[in-house]
Amino acid sequence: MSETEQSPTTQSRTPQARTTAGAKGVPATANAGVLPDPQGEDCSLEPSLTACGPEAEAAAPAETGGAAAAGGVGWGGTAAGPPPLGHAACSCYNARAKEWRMKNFFRLLGVVLSGLAFFAFGAGMGAVTLHTLWKAGQMRGWDEVPARVEACGLESQSSGSDGGATYSVSATYRYTVDGQEHTGQRVGLHAGSDNVGTFQQDAYAVLENARASGATVPCRVNPANPDDAVLFWDPRVEMLGFYQVFAYVFGGAGLLVLFFGAFAGGGNTPENGRVRMEGTNTHKVFAVVAAVFALYAVALVWVASPILKFAEIPWWGCLPFAVTGIFIALAVYFWSRFKKFGVSVLELSPCPAEAGRMLRGTVHIPRALEAGLEMRATLRHVHQYTSGSGKRRSTHKRELWKDAKSATVYLAGGEMSVARVEWELPPGLVSTARRNRNGDWWELELNAKTRGVGYKAVFAVEVGQANP
Repeated sequence: MSETEQSPTTQSRTPQARTTAGAKGVPATANAGVLPDPQGEDCSLEPSLTACGPEAEAAAPAETGGAAAAGGVGWGGTAAGPPPLGHAACSCYNARAKEWRMKNFFRLLGVVLSGLAFFAFGAGMGAVTLHTLWKAGQMRGWDEVPARVEACGLESQSSGSDGGATYSVSATYRYTVDGQEHTGQRVGLHAGSDNVGTFQQDAYAVLENARASGATVPCRVNPANPDDAVLFWDPRVEMLGFYQVFAYVFGGAGLLVLFFGAFAGGGNTPENGRVRMEGTNTHKVFAVVAAVFALYAVALVWVASPILKFAEIPWWGCLPFAVTGIFIALAVYFWSRFKKFGVSVLELSPCPAEAGRMLRGTVHIPRALEAGLEMRATLRHVHQYTSGSGKRRSTHKRELWKDAKSATVYLAGGEMSVARVEWELPPGLVSTARRNRNGDWWELELNAKTRGVGYKAVFAVEVGQANP
C-alpha cells in the first residue's frame, strides 16, 4: 500500500524558468574531453556535457560562440552559460557514486533473490495448472469401469480465523479389471483439502448416496496400471482459476521485481554532475513480462483445448489473455516513448546541489524537438517512510517541498534539444536516501504534451549541505 501526502508548506507557483533565448540556443558547455583531476578521479565526459575544471570555463565561449553571440541571456543574466563544475566537486561526487555502487550491488542482489522467490512460487502454480490439465487429458483415454463404494467420509479442518474451514472427501471403492478385483482410494484429480467451491461436499453427497443405496459409480482406470484409478477425472475449473491468481500475481510481481532490479542496476548513479533519467528500460521489462505471459497463455490453450469446451470456460478464464494484452500494450507504449525521445540526461550545477542555494539544471534530449515547446518542470522533496508490519505494512510518501515552473525547449544543433531550469533550494532539506527508498530524497520531473506519445522524464537529484 502506498500513499502520497501533500505538506501544507508545499510551494505551488509557476514562474517562467530562466532559459537561453534564441531559436537555436546551443548550450554554452558543449565541450568534451578528459580532464585530469587532482584527486585522481576520472572526469571523462561525453559530447555536449559539462566538463569539470577551469579548462571548461575557458573553452566554453570559444567552442559554442557563447550565448551572447546569439543575442541571448545565460545563467543569472550573463552570456557565459552555466558555471562549470569544479574538480573538488567532481571528485567528491564521484567518490560518493562509487560508494553508492557498492551499496547498490548488495541491494540489487537482495532484489534479484526476492524476485526469483516470488517468480518461483508463481511459476510453480503455473506448472501445477499445466500438469493438472495434462493429467486430465491422459485420464480421458483411460478405461471406464463401474466401482462400488465401500466407505466414504468428509473431513473438515480449520485453517485459521481468516481462512475459514477446508474440506476433504475420502473414499474406498472396489472395481474389477480383467476379472481381477482392485481397491482404489483416489477420489478426484485434485488432491488435498480446500474450500474453493463446493466440490468436496458435492462429491461426498454422491459417494454417500451410492454407498447407502448399493449403486455403482463410474471410475477411470489406467490401462497400463490397473491399480491406478480415479472417480472424478474432470479438472475443476474453479480450482484452475484459483491457481491462476497465484501464478499471475506472484509470477508477474516476481518478474517485475527481478527485471526492474536487473535492468536498473540498483538505480541511476550520478557522475560528474550528470544523471540519466529513471525508467530507461521500462519498455524492456514489460516486453519480457508480456513474452513470458504470452508463452504461458499459449501453453494453457494447447493443453486445455482437448479437455475443456469453450462453453465450459467461465468469463474469468479469459483473464490470462487480458493480462497478457495489458503488458503488451504497456510495452508498446513505453517503447514508443523511448523511440521518440531517447534517454534524457540531466546536467546539474553545482554537483551535488546544495540546500539553501541555487540549483541549475540542463536537460539534454537526444532528439530534435519542436523549438519553443513548453515543458512543465516540477522539483519536489519527498519524505518516505514505512509503517506497520505484515499485512498492515504500508509505505507513505509526503511532499515536504514542491515547486513547478515552465521550461522552454531549444534546439542545440543536430538531433539534440535542451531545456534549462533553475531553483533556489530551501535550506535544511537534504537527501538522506536514494529515490523511492525510505528517507528524504529529491526528484525532478519534466512533462510536455506532443503529438502522439507525450514527453516525460524523471531524474533523481542529490542535494547536500551547503559548503561554508
